[in-house]
Amino acid sequence: MGITMSEKVLNFMVALCREMLESGANLERVNISMRRICKCYHLHRISMIYTGSVISVSVYDEQGRSYVRQVNIPYTGIHLYRLGRLNLLVHEIINKKPHPDKLMDMLYETLLIKSYSNGVQILGYILAMVCLCRIFGGSLPDLLIVSLNTLVLYFMTMFFSRAKLNRIISNSIAMMLCGFSAILFTRCGFAQNMPAIIITNAFYLIPGIPMVNAVRNIFCGNEMNGIIEMVKVILEVVTIVAGLYIAYVLFGSDVSTLF
Repeated sequence: MGITMSEKVLNFMVALCREMLESGANLERVNISMRRICKCYHLHRISMIYTGSVISVSVYDEQGRSYVRQVNIPYTGIHLYRLGRLNLLVHEIINKKPHPDKLMDMLYETLLIKSYSNGVQILGYILAMVCLCRIFGGSLPDLLIVSLNTLVLYFMTMFFSRAKLNRIISNSIAMMLCGFSAILFTRCGFAQNMPAIIITNAFYLIPGIPMVNAVRNIFCGNEMNGIIEMVKVILEVVTIVAGLYIAYVLFGSDVSTLF
């Protein structure tokens, strides 16, 4: 017995769910997108369960037959450009209602579209961090150090992302290195406002979008998922502080001097 049209739609939806959540999508928006796609292909009673690392989707077809798919999501990050392309794909499917055989090909084609180049992304991050450091009172040498740290953070996060390293671990390592840099340049007399450097680099690592998603889940009826996401956000923020603390301890500095 071959695979049915309903199963092809469900396979596509599970793959789409995974890509959207890995790109930083909010669970509520993913749920809405899946329900709209189900409506287009006459599927109903959709149910989604997301535990933070596994998502399970079940639907019923017009004959009352149920289908269930479950997929692992080992890593979630922030990739707004790809998420935007996936959202456009959802709208295209809802408007055009392509044949289920074409859905997976459409998803693969969407994922093949290149994002901004590394140079453009690095320039954007450095510009944002430099402006933020200046707001915090950083001098020209401080801005140069922040730019250097931002460049290092960019390639570190890219490496950690490809290695699927837990963000709790990667944040502590990244912030520890930034702390080393800020303390070293301050002791050499080059940096003038060490707190501005450290706070600016911390903002690069703080999970702002996951925090917003967690709060939105809590207030939109997905309390358990929101609480899980909020706990992850809190742990990630704590590890940022822990990485800075380790840098201070290894350099023999007094943590109170940061304040």
